[in-house]
Amino acid sequence: MTQPNKGKLQLILLLAIFILPVLVVLGLYWTNWNPSGGKSHGVLIKPPQEITVSAMQDVSGKWFRPADWRDRWHLVKVSSGACAEQCIQDLHDMRQLHASLAQDIDRLQRVWVTTADVPTADLLKIRQQYPDLVILAAADALEKKLEASGQAHVRFYLVDPLGKIMMYYPEATEVRDIRTDLIKLFRYSWAG
Repeated sequence: MTQPNKGKLQLILLLAIFILPVLVVLGLYWTNWNPSGGKSHGVLIKPPQEITVSAMQDVSGKWFRPADWRDRWHLVKVSSGACAEQCIQDLHDMRQLHASLAQDIDRLQRVWVTTADVPTADLLKIRQQYPDLVILAAADALEKKLEASGQAHVRFYLVDPLGKIMMYYPEATEVRDIRTDLIKLFRYSWAG
């Protein structure tokens, strides 16, 4: 190969190294290609809804103030009336999910929001089974706020460390999928 031809070949290769990646990116952009690995199983609430309720007492008599919604993530279960079989299963799944978070266990708090018509004996029984669960009974205003931000048939809500309802999980969502989302969230989130 002669010297001028070798120089042209080097110039073409050098230009291809810089131009080819730009052409690939443009092609992906024009075909509207999206990677499939980043899918979340929850449904984002746009815009996130701030929790603006006054302080409430939980079943054990501790006050749960608006500031308590901050600095931690909250996985919230909402139910009206007595906790039926599916509600009990969801509370159990919340505990299992929480326990599976290992080093991130302190970043998530579990909350059960229910209405005033749940018998006190039932609340105390659930309190015995789940001692670290925050149970907010007679929280009608909070329940309405949560339900207004989601859709019908919501399994859990996710409240961010800024006190905003930012995501919900439909009833059909598996616990392992919620766990996958939370692990991913805790890996990339500096908050909470």
